[in-house]
Amino acid sequence: MINAILLLADLKNANQFDWLSLIEVAVSSISLVAIVILLIERREKKRPYLQVSFELIKSNLVCLTIKNVGEVPAVLNAVKFSKEFIEQLPERGKKHVLDKSCLSLTFYPKQQWVICLEVIAPDVVNYNTTKLDVTLTYTPKGKRKKYNETELIDFLDYSDFLVYISEIDELKEELKKLTKEIKSIEKALNKMTLNNSTQVATQNYIMLRDHMKNTIVTERSNIEKNKSDD
Repeated sequence: MINAILLLADLKNANQFDWLSLIEVAVSSISLVAIVILLIERREKKRPYLQVSFELIKSNLVCLTIKNVGEVPAVLNAVKFSKEFIEQLPERGKKHVLDKSCLSLTFYPKQQWVICLEVIAPDVVNYNTTKLDVTLTYTPKGKRKKYNETELIDFLDYSDFLVYISEIDELKEELKKLTKEIKSIEKALNKMTLNNSTQVATQNYIMLRDHMKNTIVTERSNIEKNKSDD
């Protein structure tokens, strides 16, 4: 680049135009610009990119998805939500978004985490404040440089969009109804047992987000009642 500038200066001082030299200067300048662009693109590829978006998960339950769309790992340091919107959420939803100012969550490329707001879409679009500002603060893994990404989500803008329910989702809903009916029938049959009682073996389990234990039946066996004559 310096040589190109010097060459232009020489041409000006000589008060003459050497078109061949001028072309050489132009080509050199274009090549230099191309190299700079390539270096910038290479540097951008080496930085992480986190994005937040609104999604409906489990029917019409409102959730926020944070995803690493870059090519390198990122560490999420903080998530900030606009207070005007958060104050409208139910208490359980507020707990999911409060105190997110000191985090250390690692997101690898294409990895995502979901925050549930514990509210359904029809309720959100009727809020007084339907706009939610979300700011992500994150760093590349092992580095200190911080990046900030802010996304404005206006749930009212989504109100006129159609939520597609596939045939598989419809089948799942029908299976849920059928399962509920089967359990109801099974419960009624157990009450109708006269001479035999049913002993069941159960197993307890708990999900990460549950506050109470869940129980499933693992084994059933029939035991005859002992009859005694008074």
